[in-house]
Amino acid sequence: MNLATQAAANPGPIPFFMAAVVGAYFLGMAYLLWFNPRGYGARLMRLWYSTSPYRAPDGYGLIWRARLFAAVGFVGGVAAATVAVLGFLGKFPPS
Repeated sequence: MNLATQAAANPGPIPFFMAAVVGAYFLGMAYLLWFNPRGYGARLMRLWYSTSPYRAPDGYGLIWRARLFAAVGFVGGVAAATVAVLGFLGKFPPS
């Protein structure tokens, strides 16, 4: 078995560190969007709609769209954090 095959078979803890970082990013973004939808939500919607022919939502539409992004980010962050924790415990991938 050469070194490349061995590294592919056992990548070590690096993917789980990456999952922890991604999980922390998504959870932090979800926190900011949920609790400050007018500030960070407006910036995100401006970025999201910058290349779109449609206008960015404002008022309640902006708040609910930002909270939708926050909910999706929270679910993604929890999923990535779960993979990281299970990986650090040696339970991922399940065998």
